[in-house]
Amino acid sequence: MALQALGPILGLFGLVSLAHAGYNCPMFGQEFPFPQDLDADPVFQKGLQDVTRVMAAYDDSMAGTPAEFSYSLQIYSTNPGPEVLWERFHTAANLGTFGSGGVTTVDRATVYRLGSVSKIFTVLAFLAKDGNQHFNDPITKYIPELAAIREAQLQNPDPLNDVEWDDITIAALASQMAGIVRDCRSLLG
Repeated sequence: MALQALGPILGLFGLVSLAHAGYNCPMFGQEFPFPQDLDADPVFQKGLQDVTRVMAAYDDSMAGTPAEFSYSLQIYSTNPGPEVLWERFHTAANLGTFGSGGVTTVDRATVYRLGSVSKIFTVLAFLAKDGNQHFNDPITKYIPELAAIREAQLQNPDPLNDVEWDDITIAALASQMAGIVRDCRSLLG
């Protein structure tokens, strides 16, 4: 997504949050601490039961028709207590008939190709969990296989197509400024 398009979207979210927040909404802190141990909170548990009931009814309503979509839903917390508070998966009835070589059952490990819109959620989750202290780390620090690919590329250099993985940081990937082409499988060796 272009940076020019991101500004109005963030502005819209800001207006929506102001419309719903009201002036007396306290900030998280000493007087209004972050929620902890949500898994033990009876109100939260009742909410999870309601969500589970609604999703089960939704899944049942698709029983007579061929469901052509799959989904994964998860509620998680970065605060004390278990990380995953609730999850639900649905596998489309015809998922195995596509012959794509992909998954045939949707579960916790399923990877979806959602496009660029999902990148913002990944970055926000990363920032919520670890902050920005690792943003300038090279990606090869976390994926050493990319450093090995770079070493192999140096044996037979192709300056036009080789990726200098040691120079690419998490921030460059998060901001889509790394210069990696779409579907770069051919660049990986």
